[in-house]
Amino acid sequence: MAMRHDGQKGDDADRGGRNIPTDRTGLGHAGDDSVPLVLQAQYLYAIVPADLMLAEDLCGIDDQPVVLITHQALAVAASPTSRTQIRPERAQLAAHHAVLKALMAEATVLPMAFGTIAQSMDDIRQFIGEEAESLIRQLARVQGTYEIGLRARLVVPDVMTYLVAAVPALRASRDAAFGGGRSPTHHERIALGTQVDRELERLRERHVAQLLPALMPMCVDICRNPPRDIAELLNLACLVRRQDQQAFERALEDCAEAFDDCITFELSGPWAPHHFCHVEFTTGDGHASP
Repeated sequence: MAMRHDGQKGDDADRGGRNIPTDRTGLGHAGDDSVPLVLQAQYLYAIVPADLMLAEDLCGIDDQPVVLITHQALAVAASPTSRTQIRPERAQLAAHHAVLKALMAEATVLPMAFGTIAQSMDDIRQFIGEEAESLIRQLARVQGTYEIGLRARLVVPDVMTYLVAAVPALRASRDAAFGGGRSPTHHERIALGTQVDRELERLRERHVAQLLPALMPMCVDICRNPPRDIAELLNLACLVRRQDQQAFERALEDCAEAFDDCITFELSGPWAPHHFCHVEFTTGDGHASP
């Protein structure tokens, strides 16, 4: 068993700053100097509490200043843009996630999908007003949490060879199909492949059954995502209480000791709770973005 931890640390984000004026309705300009800020398109990062304190120098996509566009108890963190589309290039992704990281250092957030653009501040306020009940409910659910990614994978030269060695019934089927140098029939190949898939799924389920009871006490929820490839045993998104992050990692280390040395565990995050909220911005004309 091996452990690896990648990603960001929540406690090293910039926590300084003051509250930025949020209603710059025509009083300031950014991006396109010919258009008042209130009428400019806005790139959206997250739903946040309206009383969130922003760092004064926080900038996002295209190095534009991040502001809060408020409506009653909620706000959208956004920055002006002259773009009609934001491509998922490395620099843009980094800027997007840097803003989320800074926001997470100050409050619980509901992240927006990368590339979300609103045509005006009025559209944003309309969206908040129409979706306020759902947004407040979702914020309450993820209050005081981080999302932690957890993956486990087999680090072996060949997954099928590993399974054949580990599962006597599969080994017997392989020997029957290929014994004596014979070539298996098409039906036998399909049957053997189905058995491999079944045994791999059983292995994954056993790992989930071992891990989840140890991790759930530190989590509000755990989301199972599909494995990315045959060697991946687990792909979990864990909604971890912020005060329990270290306890979560200790519990994983303790539990992982019982697994084979050929299984590695990788943690990533903490992230905004992408897998545990659904925020789809709809523009004033009814069209979704992005």
